[in-house]
Amino acid sequence: MKKTLAVLLPLLLMAAALHLWIGTSSVGFGGDKELFGRLLTEIRLPRLLTAVAAGASMAIAGVLLQSFFRNPMADPFVLGIHSGAAFGAAAVTLIFRYGAVVLGGGVLMFGTTAAAFVGALTVTAAVSALSVRLKSNSALLVAGLMIGYGVNALISLMIFFSSPQEWENYFSWSFASFSAANLSQSLFLMVVCAVTLIYSIRIAKDLNLYRLSDDYAASSGVNVKRLRFGLVAVSSLPAAAVTAFCGPIAFVGIAAPRLIIDLFHIDDYRKLIPTAAVAGALLTLTADLTAKIPALFSSALPLNPVLSLFGLPFIFVALLGDRSGGRYD
Repeated sequence: MKKTLAVLLPLLLMAAALHLWIGTSSVGFGGDKELFGRLLTEIRLPRLLTAVAAGASMAIAGVLLQSFFRNPMADPFVLGIHSGAAFGAAAVTLIFRYGAVVLGGGVLMFGTTAAAFVGALTVTAAVSALSVRLKSNSALLVAGLMIGYGVNALISLMIFFSSPQEWENYFSWSFASFSAANLSQSLFLMVVCAVTLIYSIRIAKDLNLYRLSDDYAASSGVNVKRLRFGLVAVSSLPAAAVTAFCGPIAFVGIAAPRLIIDLFHIDDYRKLIPTAAVAGALLTLTADLTAKIPALFSSALPLNPVLSLFGLPFIFVALLGDRSGGRYD
């Protein structure tokens, strides 16, 4: 793990420095110091912290869900958990859109996050229930995708009856972005990331036993029911928070763990979880940096298409099987 972090951490620091340097404004370190200080603390630093927290927490959520389903394609986005979170966030945003002035942005922000968490947990519970009935991992993934499509259909109907301005806001939100986050939101996401990471590291040893079989884990002293419940709840938390604040972040939960497993050959959860978190942060930072560069010439790219292009190679690797050529059905 030390060798892996020795490779990833310098890359992450380099990406972070570039992320703070490059932006739509031409103000740099050699320009107006007061203006650059405000730009740094109010816009670029919150965006950097949000990208790091979102990438790391979504990568950990991907590891937890892949352990839960014993499937390398499990991910909040693929399994429809993002769609559930998006439905909760969209419902609160539309229902209470007139109450934002009365309630205040802070209360509305909390309500959106809570509703997104409930939506994410509901979809996760539905997929978990199906996992008992469906013995094929491929069938389970298809079921998750179908649930996601169904929830997205409900969101589309909700948007259909909304105003053009609300539809435009939701459409922009669906592309995902870290640019709208303020410092308080980024710190909240950092706390969510820390909670997810600490919990995941604490149960890493149990996950190593659980991936073999439920019976083997139980015979080794693992409370399987409590572990499974914790995996569902904790993996839903970052999916809900990130989706509520940043939009649906695609494929990080698959790409980051596969990067660690395939390039560095790490499969021990005690090492996989922290290194996947760093890889997820590096992935989202690099994607956001790539999306920002065109803004120097015309306009920034939407984040989700860039992340999807980054994540597709790792998804194909997961589909083709493990390093020994095995298949995941």
